[in-house]
Amino acid sequence: MRFGDRFRTFLREREVTQIEAARQLGMRQGTVSYYCNLDHPPRRHMLQHIADSFGVSIEDVLGEKGSGPIGKHLPAAILKHSDPFSRAAKDLKRRWKKTKERDAMKHLLAALFPDDVDQIVLWLNQK
Repeated sequence: MRFGDRFRTFLREREVTQIEAARQLGMRQGTVSYYCNLDHPPRRHMLQHIADSFGVSIEDVLGEKGSGPIGKHLPAAILKHSDPFSRAAKDLKRRWKKTKERDAMKHLLAALFPDDVDQIVLWLNQK
């Protein structure tokens, strides 16, 4: 399967349009469209940028092993938000790994995302 097909599937699974993806990745929609039509994956640094921006692994972007249901990652509702929110989610994950206040953080997450708290905690506990 071509990279572009896998990348389109990756975006579709997360319910993210090319315009939303462009905003989250800090690029033009035309560039996202270009990636959606590539036969081969872009360079490693761009794959890493895409993965980091969506809070997933490069393997997930490539549609390779390790990819799984949305519960393994951030919920789609969070992934739809703009790039600053994506950075905040990554910062939250770093803090979660370093803090002993996880119970308090979990209560706050439950108040903010009552329908998605279990998925978020699963994501936070991933390596």
